[in-house]
Amino acid sequence: MGPVSRWAVNRPWQAIIVWVILLVVIVGGAATHAGKYNNSFSLPNTDSTKAQNLLASKFGTATTNSNAQILFAPGGTTVINPKVKEQIDKLVKEVEAVPSVQTVTSPYSMPLIEA
Repeated sequence: MGPVSRWAVNRPWQAIIVWVILLVVIVGGAATHAGKYNNSFSLPNTDSTKAQNLLASKFGTATTNSNAQILFAPGGTTVINPKVKEQIDKLVKEVEAVPSVQTVTSPYSMPLIEA
């Protein structure tokens, strides 16, 4: 690398011009030879593909959507407390009002385990 460095130090303007030409060639080559993005992926005959196909056949396209869980941690009390229940019910109604949300399950619709 010594001779190239020496050349660049002795002829700085030529080195800058060469770097600019290299940059133009690289960017131009990348632009003209760019491929198309492929966002498909498949693994035929695998257990995960079979499971996805089974879910899709039983539940339709709803299985491809994201899921989210909201956790409640009331400080110094339990979720059985009426004030906490009121706050959680209010939040559940707010989440149900979001247009992209399909299903909301309240924690009070399931049996609670008391310690």
